[in-house]
Amino acid sequence: MIKKLKIGFLIIALSIFIGSSSAMAAEITWNAATPVTIGSDTYSISSGSEATSIAVGSSTVVVVVPTSSTFTFVSSDKYVLANVHDTGDVSTVCNASTNTMTVTGPTTVTITPNSGSTCTLNSGGVGGGSSNSSSTPATPATPATPATPANPTVNPATPATPATPATPGNEIVGCGNRTTGYSVTSGVSCVGNTATTPATPATPASPSMNFTGVSKVAKTLNYKARSTDVTNLQKFLKAMGTDIYPAGLVTGYYGPLTKAAVAKFQLKYGIVVNASTPGYGRVGPKTMAKINELLGQ
Repeated sequence: MIKKLKIGFLIIALSIFIGSSSAMAAEITWNAATPVTIGSDTYSISSGSEATSIAVGSSTVVVVVPTSSTFTFVSSDKYVLANVHDTGDVSTVCNASTNTMTVTGPTTVTITPNSGSTCTLNSGGVGGGSSNSSSTPATPATPATPATPANPTVNPATPATPATPATPGNEIVGCGNRTTGYSVTSGVSCVGNTATTPATPATPASPSMNFTGVSKVAKTLNYKARSTDVTNLQKFLKAMGTDIYPAGLVTGYYGPLTKAAVAKFQLKYGIVVNASTPGYGRVGPKTMAKINELLGQ
């Protein structure tokens, strides 16, 4: 029989070791799809999911997923599943009937379902996030003859702005600077948290960037795209420096490293606020315009 996880404030720290009755097992394993009620809405944890611990609150679910394990959370109403995580990988897939989030450890993820918003399908029938699943890439087409590069734009360095001192306070452990949601370590509410506000770091001097040989990005680009425009994008990101694109690879394929570099660029120029902002890690019209502005094109 499948038991429903009813929310008020529930912290689960169970261990199920398949084939053994040992109470020393370190992980929770779901052997069948399990309903989870948050507020007045019902979600489910998929069979085969694993976690070290799970804390279910009135509006969030905090899950600790160990290394090499996966945890799958499903909204049958296609609600947006906003998330905050540290390491590991989180991907969401939106289809015609569900929005499914898959978390791969090691990580601690806070899932905040939004019953006021549903995920959106893209032209391929999948939306709401990204996946790091591996597949054999198609043989690339013969690339077009590259355009004559524009004259490079070199901007002089801008002096750094001094840091703002930190403001002392009383921190609720596991909440950081948040005043909403729940602690990722204890599961207690973060409401009323007055953690020390960290000092605003000095704005680093802008390095002189050499865009020699970098052509403009002529169209918007999505994750897993492969084209000459992706090559131009990667050349631009590489010219931005290792703080934006540490890998520095120019392959013509829009993979996870390129997506992470685009996200850093968007955060640097205020195009997105966090990973929940629409267009995070994607070269949309705003991101493309900023790239070409810096190229002087």
